Amino acid sequence: SGISKALSKDIFLPDDYLIKQRFAGMTAAQIRRYAERWKPWRSYALLHIWYTHGWQPSMDSEIAGIQ
Repeated sequence: SGISKALSKDIFLPDDYLIKQRFAGMTAAQIRRYAERWKPWRSYALLHIWYTHGWQPSMDSEIAGIQ
């Protein structure tokens, strides 16, 4: 389908306004590192974060990879 073709690229936008809100307190580099776990599905993860009200990342630094 058109949506799956559009999402076939592995893209994550750490500087997106909503992403920065959801990852409050993290730098773009930390967000980028956090999102590495979702490769090659980061486009789908991005949509999930955009459309899931109240989504928050795990703040366990070991899990988050932000030591």
